[in-house]
Amino acid sequence: MSKEQFSKWDAADTLESEEDMLLYLNVAMEDPFAALIEAVLGDIARAKGAACIAEVSFHDARLRKAVEDAVRLIPDSTPA
Repeated sequence: MSKEQFSKWDAADTLESEEDMLLYLNVAMEDPFAALIEAVLGDIARAKGAACIAEVSFHDARLRKAVEDAVRLIPDSTPA
């Protein structure tokens, strides 16, 4: 029996626009599990090519607000 081969998948590779990022974050925030929100924010930061979410420049005000709201849901976090 042969082993199946899987390629590595990264959500950041599929986030092509700020609208994609906003939708992705909004879905994650429907069930505000802190670890999930942290992972989604990391995916968004990587998709934007940023080393740190605080350094990301969002042109879409809705995405910026959603990120700020998501960061507030993470325990012991303060918005950048």
